[in-house]
Amino acid sequence: MTNLNRKSLLCLLIMLGLLMLGCSGEAAPTPDLTAIIEEAVSAELTRLAPPATAIAATDPTPTLAAVATTALPPVEPTPTLVPSPTIVPIVIQTASADRQGIEGDVFSRGDVQISASPAIYGDKITFFLVGAVDAALGIDEGSGVLNVEFSIFDAAGNLVYQKVETTPAYCAFGGDFPCEPHDFAQNNYLWPSGLPLEPGNFTAEIVAIGTNPASSATWTYEFQIQLDP
Repeated sequence: MTNLNRKSLLCLLIMLGLLMLGCSGEAAPTPDLTAIIEEAVSAELTRLAPPATAIAATDPTPTLAAVATTALPPVEPTPTLVPSPTIVPIVIQTASADRQGIEGDVFSRGDVQISASPAIYGDKITFFLVGAVDAALGIDEGSGVLNVEFSIFDAAGNLVYQKVETTPAYCAFGGDFPCEPHDFAQNNYLWPSGLPLEPGNFTAEIVAIGTNPASSATWTYEFQIQLDP
């Protein structure tokens, strides 16, 4: 009930009381009239008041239980694979030798030869001296050896290539063991000297000079170079 309705009801009750008082001709005590009006107003207000609505109890917000965490084991790093060293096959070559105090033999790489006997090469060629020592001065490779000279001649006897090696490994085309081959295909089919390659028969002369002037050795190595047509 709004305040305006309450005031209208109160005024109506007061007027009703005054009317009743006038009709009786008797004056009622003011306290009694006031009490009657207050009781009537209270009863009317109670009747007109909306019923109380029960408020449902609210369930307490559930407490989230802590989630147990499990420590993961440390991840082991993936091992780095180390490539296995490539094994290069070496093949002893047939060569005539004149040894005067210096030992050694001529070898080549089996992976560059078309044939080892007779010695035939294709686009690549390499050969080297192994075991070159003056046994009177030591057993380690190169002991008592001053230098090794490689000379290659074509079938007409023309010198097409020459190189001097002063330390082992003694490789005809330089480098260290297992003596990288000279690749004609990647060098416009030229010898390292710049002369053009003419396939055919060749002779290599390998001369080892000793630190002792009386010690030396010479190997004569014959081979062929054949190119695909």
